[in-house]
Amino acid sequence: MDFKTLEMKMFMCKTLWECNVDYDVNKISIDQLCVELRAGGVSKEHEMEVREKLGHIEALDLLDFLTYVPLFIMIHQSVINNPLDDSREK
Repeated sequence: MDFKTLEMKMFMCKTLWECNVDYDVNKISIDQLCVELRAGGVSKEHEMEVREKLGHIEALDLLDFLTYVPLFIMIHQSVINNPLDDSREK
């Protein structure tokens, strides 16, 4: 991987974080995460599974966010590729 590609991916991650973070607590709430999941077309079943798995925490901090970056990138690409698709079958 070249440094330009790495720089672009880091910029995208930073932008995703800034779009979703609550600056008062510097975390992303589980509710905000679920909004992103819905926007990305994730099924209701998968959304509920995420809520169940992450139910023990109130919000994602930066380290949690970085752990799930591949998921956020997949959701972002889904929205970019078809922004008017309101189906939730992914």
